[in-house]
Amino acid sequence: IIVFFIGDKLIGHKRAARAVHVVSVNKLEADVMRVEMLVDRFIYKPGQYLYLNCPKISENEWHPFTITSAPEENTVTVHIRCRGDWTKDFREKLLAPEEAAARGSMSMVQNPMAAHSEVVKEGKVRASKLKESKGKAAENSLVRVDGPYGSGSEHVFEYEVAILIGAGIGVTPFASIIKSTRLRAENMKSHQAAKRATFAALQPNQIYFYWACRDRQEFNWFSPLLNEAAKTCAVSGPKIEINTYMTGELNLDELTKGDNKNWAGNKWAGRPNWKRILKEIAAKHAGKCIGVFLCGPGAADIDAQVKACNKASKDGTSFEFHKENF
Repeated sequence: IIVFFIGDKLIGHKRAARAVHVVSVNKLEADVMRVEMLVDRFIYKPGQYLYLNCPKISENEWHPFTITSAPEENTVTVHIRCRGDWTKDFREKLLAPEEAAARGSMSMVQNPMAAHSEVVKEGKVRASKLKESKGKAAENSLVRVDGPYGSGSEHVFEYEVAILIGAGIGVTPFASIIKSTRLRAENMKSHQAAKRATFAALQPNQIYFYWACRDRQEFNWFSPLLNEAAKTCAVSGPKIEINTYMTGELNLDELTKGDNKNWAGNKWAGRPNWKRILKEIAAKHAGKCIGVFLCGPGAADIDAQVKACNKASKDGTSFEFHKENF
């Protein structure tokens, strides 16, 4: 056991030595911060997570965050809810250089790792620059990355039909999955028929997405991605049915105002009725094995309903439940 522990620490230390360039940092609603990075030698799957460390806060303190970008993208992105001491300190460290740039009326965002990179158009750092500075950047960078690591969500692509369930910031694993689904659908348009079959085999034919949040602010930062994915997949790729639930206090007069119009998919008030939902989905996909993926609270209730549906099934339809503590 001690040998495995030491080996794991050595591998983690080696991974943390890779070069990381913070490309952009954005403050979103509901205390969420979006961090976009270029990470050397980083290969991952949709739904996986990584560990972040900020040496200026603590050399030995690492925190896990789900990757919200897709493997088909050139950069690695995480969305962080800044409500704890470490995440708040991390946000201050990342945003300080950008705020200074804004006060100086700079037309482009200053990279927090300016000592080891450069400010370029559209917030992109050249790959050659990353390679040139990877040794030095690893020693002095503001951010260190360890990973990626697997999670239950990465198995979504093993199912023909998948149900994705997120609560609040727990939606982040599915951001990567939906992005990857959208990008694969776009690739299908530009590839020959033989290659289209390959792309189609990598993703479910039908995705049912359920997202529950307390208020409209939590919806606003992720809804544009959902709308874009739904439009792309409507033309090519798998079908995506999107359902959003507001579980907190609801002002009905605000439903037709402002950003509420941009909420993706079917809009519900209250909590999902899983007994009804699973029964309806089972009727649509008779004889199929359906993957159910949850990131957030409520696992006991959903697990009970999944078991009840499997027990009552008479046509071979079954559900396999995967949960992730967040």
